[in-house]
Amino acid sequence: MQTFLTPHVGAVNDLTARWCAAAGDDDFVVSGAGLWPLLALLAAAADGPARSELEAAVGLPAEAAQEAALRTLDVLAGAVDLSAALGIWIRKDLPLHDDWLGALPVGTVDLLTGQPALDEWARRHTNGLIEQFPLHVTPSTLLVLATALAAKTSWRQPFHNAVLSPETGPWRGRRLTARAGWPWSRAGSPTPPTLHRRVRRPYRFPDSGGDRDRGVRGLSRLSRGRRAGVAPAR
Repeated sequence: MQTFLTPHVGAVNDLTARWCAAAGDDDFVVSGAGLWPLLALLAAAADGPARSELEAAVGLPAEAAQEAALRTLDVLAGAVDLSAALGIWIRKDLPLHDDWLGALPVGTVDLLTGQPALDEWARRHTNGLIEQFPLHVTPSTLLVLATALAAKTSWRQPFHNAVLSPETGPWRGRRLTARAGWPWSRAGSPTPPTLHRRVRRPYRFPDSGGDRDRGVRGLSRLSRGRRAGVAPAR
């Protein structure tokens, strides 16, 4: 079977694949869906060497990047159990191209007033999963772009309260109260497989550097079957 993807969807997937390849075998949570629209928006407004570098990163010509970025966010925002938001903050003395600003959705651009406003934006657009904006701004910060994605997920087979009596391992012979939903949760069943993969949070995208105040950052938090992330760029 052959699957055809629109260019911007394929470009997002390509960016995610490059990150996964760079991250190696460590545990991580990463998705290009949050940051790719920001890179595309910057590519549309850039010139010189920066324009070429951003075109290489997004995998699309700069002329088509802004429309593709907004289409990507529209698709994400229209999905079931998924919300997406775009935020752009500028320092009041920074001039920007009117054509670039005019093409952005109404309500996404605001003046850069300080950290509290960014923190409130992160809480509001992630349903409280992320309480602080994962980028510290200073008086020298000129421009901040961010996307926020929040997804509500559920287990295919719901969990319920049960008593677990392992027959092997360090908990052998003990009666344990557990949230379970699988056949092995019944007494006398074999010891269940363990879900043991660790999730690092906050996480940084590959090649983002070690300083929290520079480059591109990402933050992911998992809670009660919900996942949210804020991808900022400065």
